[in-house]
Amino acid sequence: MTFRKSTKDVKITTSTISIRLCSRLKSADCKTVSTVCCVPQENLSTRSADGTCGKKKTEHFISVHGKTQSKSTVRSVLIEEYPWRAWIYRKEQYGDDKVLCAGTAVVERSEVVMTSASCLQGLTSDDVVVSFFKDKNDVTDVRSIINHPSYSPSKKHEHDIALVVLSRSQRAPSWTSPVCLSAAPPLPATTCVTISDNNSYISTVVPLPKKCESFNIRSALGQICSVSPLNDYVPQKGEALLCQDELRQTDDIYFAAGIALTTKESVTTYTAVYQYYDWIIDKLNEIATT
Repeated sequence: MTFRKSTKDVKITTSTISIRLCSRLKSADCKTVSTVCCVPQENLSTRSADGTCGKKKTEHFISVHGKTQSKSTVRSVLIEEYPWRAWIYRKEQYGDDKVLCAGTAVVERSEVVMTSASCLQGLTSDDVVVSFFKDKNDVTDVRSIINHPSYSPSKKHEHDIALVVLSRSQRAPSWTSPVCLSAAPPLPATTCVTISDNNSYISTVVPLPKKCESFNIRSALGQICSVSPLNDYVPQKGEALLCQDELRQTDDIYFAAGIALTTKESVTTYTAVYQYYDWIIDKLNEIATT
């Protein structure tokens, strides 16, 4: 399975990924930081076997520990509801309070999980495991950790993205599926979704890039921000900023626009995933052939 990357002409199939970008998207030339593009679902990439990605589940959830899941509040998020969610632990250190960070499956069979590089600082693949249940009894070993080459621990949250490659000898649960990826940012004023460490839904808005810059959140360093209601839940570190195509929100299709890093008051800093689209695709192609 191979991804092709292109900035001009991309057609999506189950075996090939590309993006029809800039020249086909709404009113954008994508040449400047402040320029934004629409992201129609046909231009989102996936490695899902059925050609879909980013599909939220709305019914028939799995049982956990033999018990049917139910929402304790209207904002509760169930296991499998966003079927790309994952959690990264140190080996033999499990429990809700032991999660190093959240992660997001970005490839079919959930073989690769995207997270922040700073979350895994100083750790090797032998030190960590991944769970899609948030459960110590269902963990997958890690084959390798790939940090972005521009990431440096000494430069706080700059280019802060990593890919965690899972063991092929242990399959992820059958219900997992990847989130969509895009090479274009969400439109300013887009309302997106992220999730807290207690599995609560957070509605958050992506402001204009210059507003993020005013918070010292810099696009040039691979960052984006969002603003949530004051005193609301805080996104879990590593959790995806999930946005939708504004023209097709009824489809319940999400793409990962960011990776949660830090929150100050109501403003969260994320790694801007769309800025690393080509790097992610290159690495997924390499992983698929090794």
